[in-house]
Amino acid sequence: MNTSKIDESPSIKYKRVTSVRRVRYDTPQEVYDVTNLDGHESFALGCGVIVHNCRSARFPGFQELLPLKGKVSNAMKRSEEAVLLDQEVVYALAMIGFNPSGATPQEQLAKLRVSKIIFLADPDPDGHHINSLLLALKFRYMPELIDRGLVYVADTPEFFAETKGGFVFGDSTQDMTKKLKAAGYPNARINHVKGYGEFEVGPLRELVFAPETRRLIQLQPMTAKDKQIFNAIMGESVEGRKLLLGV
Repeated sequence: MNTSKIDESPSIKYKRVTSVRRVRYDTPQEVYDVTNLDGHESFALGCGVIVHNCRSARFPGFQELLPLKGKVSNAMKRSEEAVLLDQEVVYALAMIGFNPSGATPQEQLAKLRVSKIIFLADPDPDGHHINSLLLALKFRYMPELIDRGLVYVADTPEFFAETKGGFVFGDSTQDMTKKLKAAGYPNARINHVKGYGEFEVGPLRELVFAPETRRLIQLQPMTAKDKQIFNAIMGESVEGRKLLLGV
């Protein structure tokens, strides 16, 4: 892959959110809140994720849910004004306690009410796109959240099997075969994970919400090279994407 021709000075300007006052709320957004702010985790649910099951599977003592009704605007392609007119963006800001009127990152994060922000979308191409749009929003306007290690993506295994001893999860058919053999269920049927809607509350809690069994990917601060690549993928330039992909 040849990336040598990618613009070393991206046209995208990175700046903090400064105002959301022009947004009107036509209808209130339903947020499933927490009862205790200690170790508070905030899940942004991509559209299509079954809210009812997630609400039952979460730990309400420290986990809250924000169901997104649609895809957020691509912050790498649209103007700041257009992005901040997106109600899903405003709901997401309000949910985590991010103060857009703060003059400095310290003021913006002074009333932050979460220790983790977790993107949860179905493990399919559409879900990956939703996660990318959420990442673009944080990357362009709220990089401090990533720099502080607060942003995560749920890392869902691709395969599962239901046995008498419970659910078994794995990242490949070979991985599943080994785990099922070790568990004493070598003939159990291996299924591909299509979406969170296919799980009942018990396995969903184990897969996504239980800290001791779930898997999360913590987003790391981007290097200059990372930013170039991300701009090429998510930005306006079609030529940049062609260069990145070598086509």
